[in-house]
Amino acid sequence: MKKEIFAEPTFQGERFKATLPIEALMELKAYADLVIAAAEYIYRNANDQGKRLPKGFKQKFKIDLTEIKSGSSLAVVERTYQEESDQGDEFDQARVMINQIIDGADSPNPTGLPTVLRPLFLAFGKSLADNESIFLKIPNESKRTVYTKQNRLRLLSSNQTKPTKGIFYGFGSISGFEVTKETFTFISEDNLSVTGRMDPNYNMAIRESAKDYENVSVQIYGLGIFKADKTLSEIEKVQHIILFKESEKPTFFPDVEQRLVWNVGSQHVI
Repeated sequence: MKKEIFAEPTFQGERFKATLPIEALMELKAYADLVIAAAEYIYRNANDQGKRLPKGFKQKFKIDLTEIKSGSSLAVVERTYQEESDQGDEFDQARVMINQIIDGADSPNPTGLPTVLRPLFLAFGKSLADNESIFLKIPNESKRTVYTKQNRLRLLSSNQTKPTKGIFYGFGSISGFEVTKETFTFISEDNLSVTGRMDPNYNMAIRESAKDYENVSVQIYGLGIFKADKTLSEIEKVQHIILFKESEKPTFFPDVEQRLVWNVGSQHVI
């Protein structure tokens, strides 16, 4: 077990000169939540999108506020590493990624904000006034990232792009359907909930799957609508569906020749 400084957020502004307001502690909590979400995002991008997080993944990230310096404006946050091999893991990579995203908000070509991190950035920096900022510095690095109310707003507006359509396939289950709205709910293997439109050709299969969704899985293929970060937001049209028990999971995928195939959460060219 080893402890090292993970981050040293420094709060700049008039109200941080003599004391550290409760709102600042809430910002530290929001930052910790953002690191966890970014680490999950990094892991899923590096592995099969449908793969579950390893057991105890979040428990590896244990941080504590150990000291407040410089007139109550600099917070020392230490991380406890259970194993030496944890150093440089997804959580350490996440703090770098967060700084890069914030730095990108002030550049002509922003890095872009993954949709899954948007709610976390909505919470982080929420209490900052116009003349306030948070400096984020990674230990042993000279560069400091400046997070302000202004670049936070630019960041949150940078990924407001129009949705795109594409072919997708994925494994999951159908948890239910609404006859009046002619929709069904698809739950992907990584627990992403997506609304789909019923299709007369596949209504019977959809209903059969929903009746026993805890035991019956589906392989589904069709036309999807995707967010800016390429995650599936809606199934517009079902073109193929197979019901199966987990032990009978299909090993083949529809032949789409040279078209783009969008898997749940990622894009593949085949």
